[in-house]
Amino acid sequence: IRIQATQDRTVLVMKPRVSATHKAVTGGAVLCPAKEPGGNGLMVRQFHIDLDKRPPRVDYYAGNGPGSPQFVMRRGDSEAFVVIAHATAGRYEWTLDIPVVVDGETFHLRADDHGRPFVLVGPDGLETMWWDFGQLEWRKPEW
Repeated sequence: IRIQATQDRTVLVMKPRVSATHKAVTGGAVLCPAKEPGGNGLMVRQFHIDLDKRPPRVDYYAGNGPGSPQFVMRRGDSEAFVVIAHATAGRYEWTLDIPVVVDGETFHLRADDHGRPFVLVGPDGLETMWWDFGQLEWRKPEW
């Protein structure tokens, strides 16, 4: 998710809320690519979402640990957030609502899949594999 400032204003990004529905799933397979974004000197801001919690839990991480997403953006600044959703079992359809306060006025940014909810299927009871970027092949997890 990328947010870009178009004017010099104080911007406060609040903790997002997740709307999710859960359905049981049997059979099939789940393929889980795994590569952390980042780069030299890049601040990686992340929202970790636990869809198994009721209501779903959202934690924010930046730099070395958890915190609250508060910073000032100037005209032309942009901030990127990596969203990592986790579920252990079942099928979830979910969206993310991000409250953003600009000069005291609250706006809501919705993150979804082009107007539809994101879909995540938890791996419990299903075969799970992940993409090994170093070896360029699918692998079974070692955990």
